[in-house]
Amino acid sequence: MKTKQTISSAAIILVLTWAWPVWGQPSEGPGPGQQPPPAPPGEFGSPGFPPGPPPGDHRQPLAEGGFETSFVSPIFGDNMVLQRGKPNTIWGWAKAGQEVRVTIAETTVKTVTKDDGRWSAVIQPPAPGGPYTVVIDGAQHVEFHDVMVGDVWLCGGQSNMEMGLGAARNGSEEVKAANHPKIRLFVVQPQIARKPALVPKGEWKICSPENVGDGWDGFSAVAYFFGRRLQQDVDVPIGLVEDCSGGTPAEAWTSAETLRTLANSKSGSGPNTPSVLYNGMIAPVAPLAISGAIWYQGESNTERAAQYRALLAAMIADWRKAFGQGDFPFYIVSLAANKQHKDIPGDDSWAELRAAQDFVANTVTNSGLAVAIDVGDARDVHSKDKKEVGERLALIALAKHYGKGIPYSGPRIASVEKMSGALKLSFTHADGGLVVKGGKLEEFSVCDQDRKWHWAEAKIVGDSVVVSSSEVPNPVAARYAWQANPKAMLFSGAGLPAVPFRTDEGGATEGK
Repeated sequence: MKTKQTISSAAIILVLTWAWPVWGQPSEGPGPGQQPPPAPPGEFGSPGFPPGPPPGDHRQPLAEGGFETSFVSPIFGDNMVLQRGKPNTIWGWAKAGQEVRVTIAETTVKTVTKDDGRWSAVIQPPAPGGPYTVVIDGAQHVEFHDVMVGDVWLCGGQSNMEMGLGAARNGSEEVKAANHPKIRLFVVQPQIARKPALVPKGEWKICSPENVGDGWDGFSAVAYFFGRRLQQDVDVPIGLVEDCSGGTPAEAWTSAETLRTLANSKSGSGPNTPSVLYNGMIAPVAPLAISGAIWYQGESNTERAAQYRALLAAMIADWRKAFGQGDFPFYIVSLAANKQHKDIPGDDSWAELRAAQDFVANTVTNSGLAVAIDVGDARDVHSKDKKEVGERLALIALAKHYGKGIPYSGPRIASVEKMSGALKLSFTHADGGLVVKGGKLEEFSVCDQDRKWHWAEAKIVGDSVVVSSSEVPNPVAARYAWQANPKAMLFSGAGLPAVPFRTDEGGATEGK
């Protein structure tokens, strides 16, 4: 970015915040010349932040931030990608009443800074490709170079989205090969805020081994594999905005306004406090023009899985409202396998969280689910198999958003038919037929009216599976892969794992 001061008296930077460790109480920030106010108690029933991190939590403290404004928001810069095919809003801050002009290619738009000091210009981008130069004139003269036009995807969640490419399976080799000049990367640096912040921290970079980075702290492996597959198949520039923070619940990524409409919102402290990551990391990047979002989160909500249905759906609606671009695509990763395999079937909070994710993906408009039960790790919640996860998200996007006629989901339960001493489970998305991997088909269980679960014999019949048990003469319900670490055995001929399911209701987290 090249910057030239043109009117020194009009070029302003408003300092409206101060650094505060995440383990201290967040605040909305002081006004000019004001002292920080006393720390108020936490919201939504939280007793307030503790003086230090929770026991066993070794994450680095996050800082309160996002209120130090500049002429142009930092979400824009050299090497960025503008979203093709729709108006793009570009914004920043200046003196009230001051005119700002934004030029891309042959198009120029003018706007006037509002009384609150914010200006925004809506401009139609040129044809996909590039590079282009964006020129912004007003309080300053700013030029952004090597700007591309393509598709921008927001990549959110907790640590499994955050995990860097270098920490994934074959990470060193993948990093060395990460030369993709048509893929651009932006990492929203973690920050919290009690009220919606104004600016994110980060900068656009060209995808290269150096910029992807090594180890855990490099660019998101899931986002990288997702974006690489899209760029290869769609052949337009791809912008990936990594916007995630490890160990955080969905409540932290949802606005206070929305949480007030939900019963039993979960309280917390630090970065787990309701709304502080929405305020600090989502609000500052909205209304950036995007194609859609991918989401890998849920581990921190497994103990309240029954409530996650409403929570995740509300969070999606929240983000869509903030970005103001309709029901943009929102694709969810179903939790990967983790913990020890259970030898006795029964209720399980992780399975219920996956069911909540599946429910949202099937009931919220323009959503989808990428199943990952076959790529987990019993000993590590952070499975290294991120390529499969990213590419399965890409399959959903290619099929549902880009209109490619390809399989994007594994077998999904469609209906249950009661038979004599058995249940017939019929599936959709059985592309290439139902396939067993790993020997005898297992992981099905059945119960009768007493809700005592028993392992079932399972047999594939066309696009159906017939399940029965000698211990359950009159089965009334069935489940598949219903535990934290199931054996993923049922696949489609296209190689995609079946979606875990149950045909009953209730469970371990109901009412929590």
